[in-house]
Amino acid sequence: IKPGHLKKYTGMYSSSEIPVRIKITRYKQKLIAEPSGHSSYPLESAGFDKFKNDETSVAIEFDTKKNTMRLKRGDLSYDFIKEN
Repeated sequence: IKPGHLKKYTGMYSSSEIPVRIKITRYKQKLIAEPSGHSSYPLESAGFDKFKNDETSVAIEFDTKKNTMRLKRGDLSYDFIKEN
């Protein structure tokens, strides 16, 4: 991943489907996901606009043109909108 490429993903995301906000930040060359009320965890690149964390079984796909992301965990999937 090129330096500066991760910045477009950072911000606070919320969903009308579940009562959790997720803050996406970057630390060095990694994205960090921090769901409200839960511990933060690093996200590994899994392809273009796709990231994952095997320990939490979370996969995230960003759509930067729509300022959205989809979080998948097992068979469940939730859509989030970037707040800022």
